Amino acid sequence: MPNSPQQVYFARQPVFDTSLDIFAWDLSYRAGPGDRAMRVEPERATARLLVHLFSDFDLPALLERKQAFVRFPPALLHDPPDFNRDRFIMELDGSAAHAAEMAEPALRLWASGYRLCIDNYHPDSPLAELGLKFPFLRLNVKSLDHTEFRDIIGSLRGYFGKIVAERIETPEEFAFCRDAGAHLFQGSFLCEPKIESGAHLPESKLVVMRLLDRVRDDECSIDEAVDLLARDPKLGYRLLRLVNSAQFRRGAEIRSIQHALTILGLENLRTWIAMIALCNLSEKPAYLQVTALFRARMCQQLGVRLGYPDPDLLFTAGLFSLLPGFFDRPMAELLDLIHVSPTLRTALSSGDNEEGRLLRFVTAYESASWEEDAWQLFADGNVRHEEIGAAYLEATKWSIQTLRELLRD
Repeated sequence: MPNSPQQVYFARQPVFDTSLDIFAWDLSYRAGPGDRAMRVEPERATARLLVHLFSDFDLPALLERKQAFVRFPPALLHDPPDFNRDRFIMELDGSAAHAAEMAEPALRLWASGYRLCIDNYHPDSPLAELGLKFPFLRLNVKSLDHTEFRDIIGSLRGYFGKIVAERIETPEEFAFCRDAGAHLFQGSFLCEPKIESGAHLPESKLVVMRLLDRVRDDECSIDEAVDLLARDPKLGYRLLRLVNSAQFRRGAEIRSIQHALTILGLENLRTWIAMIALCNLSEKPAYLQVTALFRARMCQQLGVRLGYPDPDLLFTAGLFSLLPGFFDRPMAELLDLIHVSPTLRTALSSGDNEEGRLLRFVTAYESASWEEDAWQLFADGNVRHEEIGAAYLEATKWSIQTLRELLRD
């Protein structure tokens, strides 16, 4: 399956502030999956990425009107593409062997109004002194032990800009970086449970778990589903508003829960009730909710392209893949509390089936882990790389729009 010479793969990863609100996006990119990407010059990949972002996409919608970090290779520093200097932040790799070569052109760009960031910052880097002039410095949590991390931040007490801690994988690492003095945070830590020994699920989460359990039970009838929704007017209201929104409604307006169930069917309503129930966990950051929606949609869309017999099961797999992050419990414990099919259980636990492999691919794509062997799934199914990129963009836009509908008062 040949790769188009103009194709660029990219993913946006959030950079959070201390309140876990999204401060900016980090744009990761490659010119193709796996090893083939590494044979394309990084400056070409960066230039293509910026061209595609400006010409092919609704950039404000894609970035949700936030800033974006973009890695710039040395060759582009001498003549960078023209772009919005308020929107983009140029990242320079402070650990690169040729870091010293970037100092002079970077200083010129900074003096002319560009905003820059030193990635993999370290006091021993040839860019360390210059980086103190820039508004952002990044520290790689995985390359520093806790003592070194604290010592570096301590040496930056007079620094005027923001320190970004990256590659944070657990809630405990996030807490450490925050307490050590970092200002911004990037990594997969929101998707992991913050487990407190001996703690019970709070009542608000138990209510949601009971609802998820009941609607996933094959014995739950339409009448019982209506009764469950009638007990929670807020849930029923959000459901009706969602199914009547522009991206869901087909045909006449749906005016009652009974009507929605009759028109859309019990299985679809089960999925949407689960989606709304998870988004009712308001103490969780909105990004966790939008990520669950994104995974659900992209799994479903790729499942359709691959000809899987049950794309709706894939939607549920993507949605439920973040249950540990929502409930702060291990996946195995949560799966014992709700009715799920053996296929869905395997996909969510061991991942040792076709559905699980597709889910792993989606979560890897989300974090810009484009490994060659993962794409074999689509080569076997005659799905072109461009279709996967299109599914990513569609799922990104759909998840943003859907969460806005769900959270709108």
